[in-house]
Amino acid sequence: MRTHRISDDFKPPVAMSARLLLLPLLLGAALAATPCNAQQRPQIRLEQDLVIGEATGATFGELLRVGVSSRGTIYVGDWSNASVIIFSARGAALDTIGRRGRGPGEFTAVHDLTVGRGDSLYVFDANAMRLSVFGGADDTHRLAYSVMPETGEFGRPFRVLIPNDARAPHLFVFRNAATGTISVHSVLAGGSVESRPVLQGAAAQSRVDYRTSGGGAEIVRTSPLFGRGPVVGITKRNEVYYGWTEKVDLTFFSLTGKQESIFRAESREIPVTSREVGHALREASEARRRALAQAEHPKTMPAFHTAIVDDESRIWTGRYTSDPDRHEWWVTLDYGRGETAILSLPSNIDLQVVRNGYAYAASVDGDGAPTVVRFRVTVLPRK
Repeated sequence: MRTHRISDDFKPPVAMSARLLLLPLLLGAALAATPCNAQQRPQIRLEQDLVIGEATGATFGELLRVGVSSRGTIYVGDWSNASVIIFSARGAALDTIGRRGRGPGEFTAVHDLTVGRGDSLYVFDANAMRLSVFGGADDTHRLAYSVMPETGEFGRPFRVLIPNDARAPHLFVFRNAATGTISVHSVLAGGSVESRPVLQGAAAQSRVDYRTSGGGAEIVRTSPLFGRGPVVGITKRNEVYYGWTEKVDLTFFSLTGKQESIFRAESREIPVTSREVGHALREASEARRRALAQAEHPKTMPAFHTAIVDDESRIWTGRYTSDPDRHEWWVTLDYGRGETAILSLPSNIDLQVVRNGYAYAASVDGDGAPTVVRFRVTVLPRK
């Protein structure tokens, strides 16, 4: 079993305001890390080259999920509009898949989206507990088939993982509220779930209240801010990884559940102050503000919030900083065995996919409208 450890020996970059930092993004300027020991590290440069949003005629709802095909076709899963919008690699709208409903090819919401083997599109609707698969090789995007995993002792599925190996079954991530755990299971033909999990770990303690007022229902999340949670994903090498955001510690498993390697990196403790709490709640509803007013939040930030293993086997971990308007991304080369580059991005840039030399993120424009942003990724060698 391989264990890779990366040390923490840099100073955070100087904080700047979010508005000033967003300006170079909109102008397409390059962003690169500038740690104090830059002479000793490789650098990652992100150069914005595409923005899809209201300025280009695309209107999105909330909670976007982004997927990308091998040819650069962009798929945007829109949770609130219960649909998937397809864009060309140049950002032109091509088609829309789905509408609100529970019939074939319809969604109550888009909870998870990925482009898998053969450029097929996999869309998971956790409310309907259904995975819909659309053929993508010929750009027709017809519904190919659906899978409805059986539930019960494993809990409810909330994510799907698609191995590159066409012979391997889909993997579903189940959350079991009774035990406070998540587990990853293979789902076989017909929706039967393999009883032996590929991996099992802790689940975030999250509480959701449903309140009715004015003739409508309101969802209020009352879990503490900056709580710890699980990070689960799958690599191009068909390894499933799990981490708990308390510390940067990812464990990789084979599709049969064999532990293959561990990636560890140091992290700094960032205190949670009233400033961070206020920043986290500035876009929240009044009901959520009231619900969290008396909550006891953690004293420090999680060690990281996102982990992505890209198609070139680089491990991207998103870190909090002492400036709530900025996040850092640590990019460790060669599957965690190489050196680490560090770059800084506005905290409203939600990186989701790194593929074919580009990084794709959900974000917002200057007016707060949802957008999808693409960056060209350049790795600069150590000086």
